Amino acid sequence: ITLPIIYRRMMLRGFGSIRLLLFASIVCCFIQGALPQQKSARNDGGNDSNGLVEVSFTELEWDIDADWLLSNTYLVFFLQAGFGMLEAGMVRAKNTKNVLLKNLINTAICAISFWAVGYSFAFGQSSSGATNPFIGTGNFFLIDFRYYAHWSLHWVKASAAVTVLSHPMAERTMFPAYVIIAIVVSTIVYPTVAHWLHSDEGWLNVMGMIDYTGGTAVHIVGGAAGLVGTIILRPRLGRFDQAGKPRAMPPHNVTVTSLGIFILWYAWYGCTTGSTLGLTQRRWLVAARIAIVTTLGATSSLLTVLVTRRLQTYKYDLVPCINGLIIAQYY
Repeated sequence: ITLPIIYRRMMLRGFGSIRLLLFASIVCCFIQGALPQQKSARNDGGNDSNGLVEVSFTELEWDIDADWLLSNTYLVFFLQAGFGMLEAGMVRAKNTKNVLLKNLINTAICAISFWAVGYSFAFGQSSSGATNPFIGTGNFFLIDFRYYAHWSLHWVKASAAVTVLSHPMAERTMFPAYVIIAIVVSTIVYPTVAHWLHSDEGWLNVMGMIDYTGGTAVHIVGGAAGLVGTIILRPRLGRFDQAGKPRAMPPHNVTVTSLGIFILWYAWYGCTTGSTLGLTQRRWLVAARIAIVTTLGATSSLLTVLVTRRLQTYKYDLVPCINGLIIAQYY
C-alpha cells in the first residue's frame, strides 16, 4: 500500500536523479522484505527444511583450497603460451614452426606420461602402505586416487621442466629426439626429483630441504638437462666465426618475444602464490606476501639490467631487459 503512495507523490513532484535513486532503493528494500528468508546451512546434524546441503567447515576448507589450487594451475599452464612466444621470437624465422610444434607436443606428451606413470613415481602410494624415500610405487594411471587438483598442478610443472630444457637446445634438436627427451623427463626425471623434495617420505624432504614453487624440481632439473644437451649438441651453426668470435644472432621478432615475457610474468603469479596449496588457515597472507616478492623481484631485475646496459652501451636495449625478467622469475 505504501509503495504506490510514494510513487504517486514522486510523480506529481517530478523525478529528479536523486528522487529516482531514492525510489529505486525503496523498491529494492520492499522486494528484499517480501522474499522468504532462507536458513543458513547447518552442520549440527539437524534437518534442513529448505533442502540446503549441509557442509562442515572442514569440507568448505577443502573446497576453497581445491579451487585456489586449480585456478593457479590454469595460470601455470598458461606459461606454455609464454614459453612458445618467447622462444618463437628469439630464434630465426625459419625455425619458428618447429619451436611452436615442440611446445604443443611437449604439453600433450607430458599429460599422457604423467597421468600413466609420472605422478605415481612422484607421489604414488602402494596399497600395502609401504614407504619409499627414493620413488613412489603406487596409483599408476591414477587408480585409487582422488586428489586430481594436485595431479593437475604437478603435471603443468613437469611440462614446464621439459620446456625449460628445450630453450638451450633450440634450432638444433631433431623432432624425434625431443619427443624422447619429453617422455624421459616427464616420466622419470622430474617425478623422481619431485618425490625426493615434495613427497612426505622423500629423503630430501625428510632431511628438511625446502623446494618452494619447484625451484629445484623444475628449474634446476630443466636447466641442468638443457646444459647437458647444449654441451652435446655444440653451438648453433654460424654462431661463431672462423676466429672463434661470437656473431650476433638477434631475435627475428621482438614483438612476439615481448608478448611472451608478459605472459610468463603474468602466469608466474600462479606458480609462486599457488604453491601455498590453499588459502585457508591464513595461507592467503603468505600468498599475498609472495605476490609482492614476485613483483618486486621482476621489476628490480628489469630496471637493474636496463640501467646496466645503458651504462655499458649508452643505449636502451629491449632483449637484455627481457632476459633480466626471465632471470628474476626463475630465481
